[in-house]
Amino acid sequence: MWAFYFLCLQAMKEFVMSIEGKAKEAAGYLKEEAFEHGTSPESQRKAEEGRELRNEGRIEDGKAPKTTEPGTGAKD
Repeated sequence: MWAFYFLCLQAMKEFVMSIEGKAKEAAGYLKEEAFEHGTSPESQRKAEEGRELRNEGRIEDGKAPKTTEPGTGAKD
């Protein structure tokens, strides 16, 4: 019986981590898109922060991080 509870807890943990990863990826995407076309160093720094947050979420979900420059429009 304990094994069943353990498996249920593991499944719940993975589900919650997936939600967190998707939220980080979405937030990073929004930040990256909002600042990627700015010309100031501040805008470029914020776009890079968004990319880092996005990649963190992608890694948590088992996806490969994006490696292209922000703003290039490259697909996965």
